[in-house]
Parts: sequence; structure tokens; C-alpha cells
Amino acid sequence: MCRRRSERGLCLRLPIITSDTGGIATYVRQGVNGVRIPLTASADDYAKQILQLFDDRKAYTSMALAGWEEYRQRLNWETSISSLLSLLGQGLHS
Repeated sequence: MCRRRSERGLCLRLPIITSDTGGIATYVRQGVNGVRIPLTASADDYAKQILQLFDDRKAYTSMALAGWEEYRQRLNWETSISSLLSLLGQGLHS
């Protein structure tokens, strides 16, 4: 199960196309597993990016697989809970 709505695409093996805002850059790596578009972008800008990605099957597939790896290695509940337990354990031993 994906943790956040914006991460669902990664765990479903889809490239992400999103606004470049907040903490998005921590998991949407530009051109690697998705595309971050300026916050000021128009709907046409999004449509162009989506069409461009659909037309470039190699880029689409590469971003989809990279997104899945990002999810599998770092952005899932098991990894999050393991990291939290580790931090809590360090705090208890300090």
C-alpha cells in the first residue's frame, strides 16, 4: 500500500508528472522517475509533458522502472517503519 497519494504512481510503476513544490523533489527525481513542472505551469504545459512522455516509450519505461525501484527501496511502509524503529532504538540508547 502506498503511503501518500503522490507516491501511488511510483508503486504502480508509472512516471510522475507533478508540480515542483514542497518536498516533491525528495522522491520525484527530474527525468529519472518523473517530471517536476513549475508551479506556474498551465494545463497546456502539463498536457504537452504528458504527450511527450507517451510518445517517448523508452523514457516512459525507464522512468516507470526507476520509480518502482525508488518505491521498493525507500518509499514504502516497511522501510518507513524500520527506519522509525531504528531511530527510536537509537534514542533509547542515548
